[in-house]
Amino acid sequence: MSVRQGELDLLFQQEMVRDCIRRQLPVGGYDEFIGIGQVFLISLQDMEQYRRIGILDLPIEIRQQHYSKQQRLEEVMDFFKEFMHREQQDKLERYRILNRNVQKGEILFTGSSLMEQFPVNELLMTNGMDQVIYNRGIGGFTTTDMLEHMEEMVFGTEPSRIFINIGTNDIGSPDYRLEALLERYEEIITRIRERLPEAEITMMAYYPVNETDKLPEGEWGKTAFVTRTNENIAIANEAIERLAAKKGCRFVNVNEGLTDERGKLKKEFTIEGIHMYANGYQVVLDNLKKYL
Repeated sequence: MSVRQGELDLLFQQEMVRDCIRRQLPVGGYDEFIGIGQVFLISLQDMEQYRRIGILDLPIEIRQQHYSKQQRLEEVMDFFKEFMHREQQDKLERYRILNRNVQKGEILFTGSSLMEQFPVNELLMTNGMDQVIYNRGIGGFTTTDMLEHMEEMVFGTEPSRIFINIGTNDIGSPDYRLEALLERYEEIITRIRERLPEAEITMMAYYPVNETDKLPEGEWGKTAFVTRTNENIAIANEAIERLAAKKGCRFVNVNEGLTDERGKLKKEFTIEGIHMYANGYQVVLDNLKKYL
């Protein structure tokens, strides 16, 4: 892609944005997308990532704009939020359809992207395990979102055992309050108890983060760790453990082996300081095996 003079605005077509989101790639880095002075460009690192997986071969529309940098930043962020919302709605619809044919009484993994990206079925095969596990995690979801979609994320599979990892996006929110997180999490457990009284519920510890070795690109990288800190995560884990005891659930600290000598998520496990590769999830699975 050549560098052009003037005020340029890059608009991604739907499939390009969705592919970036699915692959957890930075969508250009907002500052680089918006343009610096009279030059508009995508960061070279991002461009190389996109070129490797063929995204740059997809249609791109470039049109001249005359907005201020802040106006265009807001426009681009709104654009990506809308596509993220559409992606979440697509996943919910897929889950509704999948839930029609599930085996009842099996194991359910549910929560946010940290659960959605758990390659549990491939790891089960690799480890020679024969459990049936359905994954109903959705990237970007908070406890509020989960409360709005309990049917797709929990009840539709009618599980006998439920493993939950929800709340890290609450912790990462600018208006994060632990009390509000606990209130909504407790409501999630209460609804499950009412609808599936025989189900065994396991509340998983939140994973640590690494805010120094690998950072997300662009605007997200500047804000991702403001409240999503290992200190806040540790405090939340203690509170979740107490909530589990109060509600008669099991709490499992799945983090043994995930941290380095500094208490951070090991560099080799993480994509961008928050999400993990399969080697990190193998550690989590090892910590969960006796409960499956």
